Amino acid sequence: MSAPAHQSFIKSWLTLLKADNLRAYSLFLRGQPISYLYYLVSGLIVGYDYLGHDTAHSSLSPGTVLQLLAVEALSAEERFAAFDFTEGEGQHKELFSTKRRLCGDVYVLSRRFPPLSRMTLHYATEKMSTAAGIALDRLNLRSRLRCAGLIATA
Repeated sequence: MSAPAHQSFIKSWLTLLKADNLRAYSLFLRGQPISYLYYLVSGLIVGYDYLGHDTAHSSLSPGTVLQLLAVEALSAEERFAAFDFTEGEGQHKELFSTKRRLCGDVYVLSRRFPPLSRMTLHYATEKMSTAAGIALDRLNLRSRLRCAGLIATA
């Protein structure tokens, strides 16, 4: 369970904190941290940014528990209009969301080789990653690799 810890991240974290544009939460079990959440605030919107949990406690769903507590705390502030879970799918998004919004990224590229080759490489890498995830799920290996620390948990 680790969040970014390099100096530039910590410096930006402190700047955001001073400007009241950051919310961060930790969940403890018997005095030990087992989950964390890190949200950026932009005006009236809270954005999901970093999350993590100790895989030794996955059966307790510490991320879901902390998410519930954090949403309650954010609601109690009576300041925010929306919570942005960002793109992608996830069980927590289904559980806590009330609306969906279709989103996408738009890139405008020149028809030169360097930008087109980078875009093609990025597209191919994304497709390979998706295919690898599907294969790991079908072989029931993803959770084993996560427990072994060989792939990310977030």
